[in-house]
Amino acid sequence: MKRILILIYLLTLIQHRIACSYSYPTEISKFILPPPCGQQVPVPDTIKFVVESISPNPTNGQVTVKYSAKEAGQLKVYGASLNTLSQYGIIRNSLEIIGDDQELTLDITQWQSGINSLIFEFNGDIVIENIVKN
Repeated sequence: MKRILILIYLLTLIQHRIACSYSYPTEISKFILPPPCGQQVPVPDTIKFVVESISPNPTNGQVTVKYSAKEAGQLKVYGASLNTLSQYGIIRNSLEIIGDDQELTLDITQWQSGINSLIFEFNGDIVIENIVKN
């Protein structure tokens, strides 16, 4: 029973360490769950482009992507179907400015139903987000 509790405790620690930073005790004396993350984890300065949300997801057609860019640069958005492993090519190519809370709208009405990916390339960095098309 003690081994099971220790295993559950360690799995919980690993799960919470991924979600947020918290200083954990080094010795296991009691079964205590770490506190939940109540704050948003700050984005490191090395990450220059962040997709904050894609909505609605799932969708039938239009999706709105909210994002932030920490430097000016070129944004290319590609599409791909994970069901058939086919590509939709470049669906947006634009120059972006620095700023938080930016958004763009994409039309995916012609895409296949199922799981699809939006691949964002910003100044050489790649961010991949999945969306579901009904």
